Amino acid sequence: MRREDALYIMRLILGIVFGTLCGIFGLTGLSGLLVGVSGYLLSYYVARIMGFSPLLMKKLRSIYFEGALEYFAAWFLLWTLMYTLLKAPKM
Repeated sequence: MRREDALYIMRLILGIVFGTLCGIFGLTGLSGLLVGVSGYLLSYYVARIMGFSPLLMKKLRSIYFEGALEYFAAWFLLWTLMYTLLKAPKM
C-alpha cells in the first residue's frame, strides 16, 4: 500500500469518528466546525506519529492535503446524519 493511500484511509476514518462525535454531542454552528477543523489538524500529527514525513512523500504537500476532501465530506455527512437521528423532534 502506498503512503498516500494509507494517509487517505486514516483521514477518512478520522472524519467518520469526528463527524459521529459532533452529531452525538449535538454540536451546532461554529463549535461543530471548530471540532471538525481541529480533527483535521490532529490528523496531521497522527500521520507524523505513524511515520509519515513530508520529505518521504512523492509531493511535499501530500501530507497536508491528501484526503482532505474525503475527511471533510465524511465529517459533514456523519455530523448531519447523527445530529438529525438523535436530536430531531420525535413525531
